[in-house]
Amino acid sequence: YRAIVSKSHNETINVSSQTETTINELADLIKSNVNDYSGQIKHIQSREGDIYKSILSNKKAKELLEFYVGTELKKGVVETIDFFKKQGL
Repeated sequence: YRAIVSKSHNETINVSSQTETTINELADLIKSNVNDYSGQIKHIQSREGDIYKSILSNKKAKELLEFYVGTELKKGVVETIDFFKKQGL
């Protein structure tokens, strides 16, 4: 909501847990919390330019939106999945 009503139009703002998380860890976390998922995670060869480690900064979100991390990643993923399930998606 704050991003919509703020004066930070046309800004790219990171919102993250500020914790290093691999895409594999994130995929496993999502898969383990979607009860009816029966597929397999497909691993492919790395490509030139792939990012192997990244920790986003919430500095701009704090400055422009007064945003502070209040939920750790695992809890946020679970809550997001629950939200979409309740929406029938």
